[in-house]
Amino acid sequence: MIADFQEDERRIGRELEMRMDAELEYIDEGLTLLGVAKGAKRLFEGEDLYVKKQVLTTLLSNSIYRNRTLTATYRKPFDIIVKKLPQAALAREPEGGFSPKSRKWLPE
Repeated sequence: MIADFQEDERRIGRELEMRMDAELEYIDEGLTLLGVAKGAKRLFEGEDLYVKKQVLTTLLSNSIYRNRTLTATYRKPFDIIVKKLPQAALAREPEGGFSPKSRKWLPE
């Protein structure tokens, strides 16, 4: 009985360690993604037209340019992300970047 308890304790310890490692990996991946997103405008501007077209094709579908106004329709899952952004986050700064209300979530 004690041996069974000790084996369960070791198994649970291993599972907990694996889950903690996986959680740290998710955090690292999330920070990397935020870092890429933070520099996306700069990266996009530095690319050639073919790469820009590929990025826009990935993000958008059925965009319409009518009466000097461009209306963009985002592909899934980007549509959900854009809908969830507060309107203030979509306002542009003078240099053309986005201006969210809080920058605490942005990596240094």
